[in-house]
Amino acid sequence: MTYDNDNPATPKPAHAMRLSSQDFALWGAEHMAYVKSVELRDGQGQLTGHTAYGIHAADGRPVGMAETRELAMAAVIREGLEPASVH
Repeated sequence: MTYDNDNPATPKPAHAMRLSSQDFALWGAEHMAYVKSVELRDGQGQLTGHTAYGIHAADGRPVGMAETRELAMAAVIREGLEPASVH
């Protein structure tokens, strides 16, 4: 069965709730971290040719970095978060 939230005649499950777009975007965010490959730059902003793996909070804020994807994922899990890869 599908649900049409805009139709008041549509039956709704007892656990249904309405979330704003902003609330939906943040739902579960405190439990997730994203791992993304990043190209390293030197002090002058030039690419070094080396790749590392950035760890980002769900809101995009950088929170860490690791030499390998495996280390980044392990760090996320160690902190009790659910890892997600960004390509």
